[in-house]
Amino acid sequence: MGYINKERSTRWPNSETIPLFIDPDNPISDEQKNHLLNVLDLEDVRVNFIIQTDNPTQPDHIRVSRDDSINAKGEYGIIINGQDIGVPGRHPDATHHFIKLRSTATAEDIRHELGHALGLFHEHQRSDAGTFIVLEISNIKPSSMQFVNPIIDNHLLTIGQYNYDSMMHYPEIMPNHSVDASQPIYTKTPLPVDPNEPAFLSPNHADMYTIKLMYGIGKSLDLGDVSKSVLVLKRVLDALDYGIGPFDIELDQTTLESVVEFHEDKNLGFTDTVTSATWNKLGSKLPFIMIGGEGEDTLHLGAVGPQVKTLQCILFSLGFDLGITGDPPNTGIDGQYGQRTGKALVRLKKDSRILSENASINNNTTTVDSNTRNMLSSLLKDGIDWPE
Repeated sequence: MGYINKERSTRWPNSETIPLFIDPDNPISDEQKNHLLNVLDLEDVRVNFIIQTDNPTQPDHIRVSRDDSINAKGEYGIIINGQDIGVPGRHPDATHHFIKLRSTATAEDIRHELGHALGLFHEHQRSDAGTFIVLEISNIKPSSMQFVNPIIDNHLLTIGQYNYDSMMHYPEIMPNHSVDASQPIYTKTPLPVDPNEPAFLSPNHADMYTIKLMYGIGKSLDLGDVSKSVLVLKRVLDALDYGIGPFDIELDQTTLESVVEFHEDKNLGFTDTVTSATWNKLGSKLPFIMIGGEGEDTLHLGAVGPQVKTLQCILFSLGFDLGITGDPPNTGIDGQYGQRTGKALVRLKKDSRILSENASINNNTTTVDSNTRNMLSSLLKDGIDWPE
């Protein structure tokens, strides 16, 4: 589901305005430019790419160019001291970051490179990949081993279960990396499905889940915007005794008026847009909202009430499939802390390293304790800070 560098310095600090500069001397097609802006589902995550028309002077930008000489259909890297280095994510010492695309690069190729840009490593290079695939070494070009061998590094974290369907996983047939282009570069060795693992709304949501952990779900919103994070916004405002409109995924006028009131109450200035400052302040209030009614750590499997709904809104916004019940319909947001909610939270606690990977699902592991509340708070802000 994900393989990332836990260092915050490898994430884009101004992630809602990541500049893409299209090389005017080697321009990509209009269709590819459209894919850059739209191929990732960014409606529930604090990430946005923008096209910058002026040649940027700041290092935190991505230069995008057409290059039909590269071996793959796409390539992401950074420039440090004049050298190309193929490492995912943002680098504080880079003069710039780049994406090179062949003329034949598709939406899927561009999605893969944007995943690298945001900090995702190859799924098939996870430290545990050897459990799930067997490399066909005799059919892999020696120069390509660096793109398929597992990467073992103390700074890298596996997120969630191994995902063959990840946008960051190579297909079995990769002609540009193969000795015999008609034969696979690996064979799958899938394990039985773990019944304690939660389901996601789609394979795409599984990839985006990792990005949301890195950057947070508190995206800027305007009137009429549609996003799962609007449910989180409305639940938290309601818990703070502000009025909200219909409990759905659209930002309505009534809720926006409460946002304005919230801004004024918290000295955030007069603005009728949900900004990162809004989410940061809401996130700071979340730990107090999430305390269970009978005591500090009573929110766990079997609990009922509005705090459970708040938790479910966050889990649904992360892409977990909580079931077909609830309000709104088919969201699983029903205020009842059942198995689906428990499985999702335990997976989230494992991925944030609050729990070990072998933790089971019980009243203790599903408890929303102070560490969990603080972690959930960080998701409304700018993502999780993993322990060293």
